[in-house]
Amino acid sequence: MVKKLLIGCFVLFLGLIAVYAVWVSRPPIQDRAYIEGVLAQVEERLEKERALTPAENGYRSERLLPYWGRENKEYQPDSQVESVVAEWQEYAHKFKGEIVPHEQLLSNEEYRGKRDAFATQVDEIKEAFEKPFFTAVPEERPSFLTVGPNFAAFRAVAQATNSYAESLIGEDKFEEAISLYAAVLNTGKVQQKSGVLINTMIAVSIQAIALDSIRTYIPPQTPMKWEKFSALSDALLQAVAPRESFRDALQHEVARGVWYFEDVKEGKVEHPDLASEMSPSKLSITPGYWKREERLYWNAALELLQGVENQDLSEFNRKMENFSFTAWLQGEMGLLASIAFPSTERAYQSWVAVQKELVATALAYRLIGSREKDGSYATLEELKAGSPELKSALERFPGVEVISEQSKVYVKNAFKEPWEQSRLQAPLNASWVEKRNGEGIFYNLGE
Repeated sequence: MVKKLLIGCFVLFLGLIAVYAVWVSRPPIQDRAYIEGVLAQVEERLEKERALTPAENGYRSERLLPYWGRENKEYQPDSQVESVVAEWQEYAHKFKGEIVPHEQLLSNEEYRGKRDAFATQVDEIKEAFEKPFFTAVPEERPSFLTVGPNFAAFRAVAQATNSYAESLIGEDKFEEAISLYAAVLNTGKVQQKSGVLINTMIAVSIQAIALDSIRTYIPPQTPMKWEKFSALSDALLQAVAPRESFRDALQHEVARGVWYFEDVKEGKVEHPDLASEMSPSKLSITPGYWKREERLYWNAALELLQGVENQDLSEFNRKMENFSFTAWLQGEMGLLASIAFPSTERAYQSWVAVQKELVATALAYRLIGSREKDGSYATLEELKAGSPELKSALERFPGVEVISEQSKVYVKNAFKEPWEQSRLQAPLNASWVEKRNGEGIFYNLGE
């Protein structure tokens, strides 16, 4: 009897091993060649970035690197730039959440002192922001554990630079102000050329902060010549990112995950117990478990990248939001993939929204400039014929149009997708830009 029981237990044990062996070997990688192609593209971009000189790469500014550099590498606490930026940033419109009366504050000694201190740094900042690249590319192959730069410093410097441009407008120094805005907008674009998704979203936030400042401090009635409105429009159009920018960021995101698995296998980083996130068991040390997680990561990466190429991440986002133990058991989504990939659909929507606002704002200033030059508004077709950049931007990010209402001319940034209702926003303190629920963002240019 005991012998039969032992034999039965042994057969059951063998059966469980067989079931586990089948489970842990599924699912297979769906398209290895596609992901390997992505890895090759990312490696090629990283090699090109490592070869950049300080003359090409704004991140490597000698004066600013100690402020926005990587911790335990380039960053130096309490640098002069850091204290100057922090003090002047207090006068930024976005920082205060209200219009700052720079013109009136010029008589304030404390204000002038902080402004003058920032003025000693502004040329270096402008030069760094105007460079064609801005990247903190790691010397070694990056992974999830790679330390990034001080993103908060990027935003703070951009915000302080916008504030300085606002103060120049208070002195009617429009050309200098537009030149600074152009530099901030440019770094917001070029920072999207490299790095993972957080790099892109910080860059987009820098663009959004500049947009908010521009639309608040340069309304249609600003006493500028038409050439200045045209120059501002050009700066906004040049800041519109190509469609592939977001895809490239996700490719970097995917590559870091793949290389993290390789680092674990090579013993460069500690083997994590991912199963502890879902159950008290120690599955992560059982044979084949880690390889299964790697395959699930590759499959999730494939779905993510194909979704962004098709400009539809809804299905991938649904799987992320509904991730469960059952989904993991069935091989629909890996645990590491569910942790590693952020809410890409929301990030993509925010990215598109800011690019559309850049296009709409550029068109608005283009129209204002035509009115100042010729006494009447040019037609949209005339503007597109005169500016290939405008024509291209309107095609890449559709939904921006010119309309007339009660003898007034508007640029309308229409809500083309339901999510745009929440993602597209009018500036809080720019009365000429209005959000109409269910319709879009309206730029009132006047008669």
